[in-house]
Amino acid sequence: MSTEDDLSHAVAHILNIPWDTRQGWVVPETEQVKLDGGGVRLDATILYADLAMSSRLATNLHKNVAAKVFRCFLHCATKILTVHGGKITSFDGDRVMAVFLGDHKNTMAATAALKINYTVKKIIRPCIRQYFESLKGFLLFHAVGIDTSEVLTVRAGQRGSNDLVWIGRAPNLAAYLSSIRKLGSRSYISREVFRGLKPAFRNNPELAVWKPLQIKWLGKQLKIFRSNRTLIP
Repeated sequence: MSTEDDLSHAVAHILNIPWDTRQGWVVPETEQVKLDGGGVRLDATILYADLAMSSRLATNLHKNVAAKVFRCFLHCATKILTVHGGKITSFDGDRVMAVFLGDHKNTMAATAALKINYTVKKIIRPCIRQYFESLKGFLLFHAVGIDTSEVLTVRAGQRGSNDLVWIGRAPNLAAYLSSIRKLGSRSYISREVFRGLKPAFRNNPELAVWKPLQIKWLGKQLKIFRSNRTLIP
């Protein structure tokens, strides 16, 4: 069978197999979702933490320097996300994705975002400037995007080489929000996440200042909230 025939057969098989989805209450492992038609529905809050200007780092600096900066950011972000109940689901270069579930998922995700902001500004940035001469004039920064919605996670790929794929508004909007660079804030949350915050966290200026903002996404105006505040981990 040629590769073309093999691919045609695979596409026909995928399109014809019925879905076997179930409601989930915990983030599944890859092996817990069937490769053929399996799916898990979750009411989830998705967070993306993305290091800015990573292409410049990787291109203009020695690869060993860029790699250490990436590792510092991803290690600290992963630690904070995990401590606050986030399940790490993927890494993509300099970006990490986490899934939060449960009654306080929005507050926990937003808290993690503000603590990542503190860590980048007060720990990682001064340390790498001190350690690397080539980074003394370099301003390291990042962005975190958070959204909440029902998502469907399915297993995609082929047998022996596959992983979970997250489908729904939350992973897409969170990824988009984490790519915002020019507005001066480091944490961006959707209106739905803001409404789901604990009242004290949403309204207490000592904890965070969430400023409303209108953005255009998928051709529509969307209200989000941003903050540049920090919380000590």
